Amino acid sequence: LVLGCPSDKHGRASAMQLWRVDLAARNAGPHARFVFTGAQEAVSMAAQLTARHGVPAQRITLENEATNTWENIGNSAALIATGGVVCIVSDPLHARRGERYWRLQLPERAGELGRASLYRFGEHPLLKLRTAAYESLLRGLRYRPPR
Repeated sequence: LVLGCPSDKHGRASAMQLWRVDLAARNAGPHARFVFTGAQEAVSMAAQLTARHGVPAQRITLENEATNTWENIGNSAALIATGGVVCIVSDPLHARRGERYWRLQLPERAGELGRASLYRFGEHPLLKLRTAAYESLLRGLRYRPPR
């Protein structure tokens, strides 16, 4: 499950989107299925997975109505078959928030969560700094998921 993020100001895939696409490809087995989620970004990110990594479109499912992480998880869960392993892919801190939301929304499916390998030392240091600031400062103050 690849969580969305905005495209750049020209509508092209952003550096963050490309990082998430690369993380998804790096963590996938040869027969893995991908769910891309996000109202505006799911299509763009899925196209990048095909273009950059040669993943056939039939292995990709799109959820293109979610506008935030809580909705990403809730809307996508219905598209993912129960009983398998679900790896939530995003920048490391955002992925952990997604895992927490999965457990809150789907406690009966919490055992399906697997850990993706999201962190490599020295990889995208500026993006990591930006996302760490966003997660720790802004999101902690502004957004609380509905109960």
